[in-house]
Amino acid sequence: MTRRKTGRILAGVAAAGFFATAWLHGTGYDSVTQLAGTGPRELESLVPALWLSFSFDLVVLGLIVAAVAWRPSTSSRAVLAIAALAPLAGAGLQLRFIGFVPPTAILIALGGLTLAAAAALGRKGTKTWR
Repeated sequence: MTRRKTGRILAGVAAAGFFATAWLHGTGYDSVTQLAGTGPRELESLVPALWLSFSFDLVVLGLIVAAVAWRPSTSSRAVLAIAALAPLAGAGLQLRFIGFVPPTAILIALGGLTLAAAAALGRKGTKTWR
């Protein structure tokens, strides 16, 4: 199997991971909305919007990663590396503000998988693993 093929497969799995993470995050919407209603009035509408915004961002990144998996180009490695920054930054923010929770591990794994896809996606002409 070529590095390019391996990279495309890993990128496809990473895209599915972005979609799954967005869905999983979205399942917490009702709880967050209810919790925001018990806090300051200013947060009652802001927190649910931010919650959905994070899920939407993961979907958009999943679409970008899927496009790279479908049709890799010379800039695909950079695009994947940049896409990996979002879940890794989210994990970093979770660690800083709420500590380690199970979703932190999901975000770290997703970022790592996307970086692995970037690393495996060889340059055009790279034939096989060595």
